[in-house]
Amino acid sequence: MKIKSIFALAAAIAVAATASAQLSINAGYQNQSHTQNLKIMSTETKSDTTMSGFFIGGTYNLQIAGGLGVAPGLYFSYAGSSDENTVLGTTTHQTMTDMNLKVPVLLNYGLDLNGDMKVFCFAGPVVNFGLTLEHKSWLNDDKDNAIKTNVYDTDPDDDDEDNLSRFDLGVSFGAGFQFQSYRIYVGYNLGLLDRFNSDSENDNLNLTWKSNNLFVGVGMSF
Repeated sequence: MKIKSIFALAAAIAVAATASAQLSINAGYQNQSHTQNLKIMSTETKSDTTMSGFFIGGTYNLQIAGGLGVAPGLYFSYAGSSDENTVLGTTTHQTMTDMNLKVPVLLNYGLDLNGDMKVFCFAGPVVNFGLTLEHKSWLNDDKDNAIKTNVYDTDPDDDDEDNLSRFDLGVSFGAGFQFQSYRIYVGYNLGLLDRFNSDSENDNLNLTWKSNNLFVGVGMSF
């Protein structure tokens, strides 16, 4: 009898969780920044590589209590940049493309304004896995002979370590507005890890690499 009661309770909880869960498909624009800090002796130089692109994916929001929920998700993101510089009649072209898979787990809270509208905010950790980060360069119009480099390529001095870690852990936060099943939101993802791999023991030479991005999205809930 007790075993049957336990199974019945577990089934009731599962049904309740499914009934209060909500699938959301989202897509939008992102502005991505890779920040590099190079320190040589006491001199530190900071540079940013800025790229723009898009993201697409979905979340599955599980209602906890009231307007509070937790939403695990899966997203694909793409960003790119291009640059050219002409010196003495020779033009150097450079492009960079960055593709990632992101897995956020976001706490969110929604406040109803009336039956059809609400505002919401969200925050939580995001796990990022880099698929490819490609740099391409060529001179003048000779794009067919461009030099391609995957920044994630294995360090030639270490068979087991990449130049740049594909893994990153960040924190994402933002807010938005929902009307019926449609939503619009803006947020920021702050990368927490230094993704540059280095076993250098020289304290006078240090290079770090961190990734952040601003995003604006639209979505539809089902």
